[in-house]
Amino acid sequence: MPPRKRGALAAVPDEPAPTKRSSTKRPPTVSSAADTGTRRDVLVAQRRVLAKAIDDPDTRPRELAQLSRQMLAIDQEVRAIDAATTDEEAADDFAVESASDEAWDNSAI
Repeated sequence: MPPRKRGALAAVPDEPAPTKRSSTKRPPTVSSAADTGTRRDVLVAQRRVLAKAIDDPDTRPRELAQLSRQMLAIDQEVRAIDAATTDEEAADDFAVESASDEAWDNSAI
């Protein structure tokens, strides 16, 4: 087998293709997501902040319950947005696949 060129990407046969989540890059902060991102971007940034707070050993135990509830609610909303996006893409794919090419009839106009 010849050596791979540096920087070349190889396909992995059993690995699924990455899915498109958002048209923009993920903003690094909640404020930048609020300024330039979509609703999903804002929610993902908030979820990331909450996850860091939950993982922080200095977070008080009494705060963990509320942080966890907030994170679960945000995660559920992100997943709903992703599912709706997937459903819309599937519907678009179906519409394209089911469209038939009929012969043009000028008399129909």
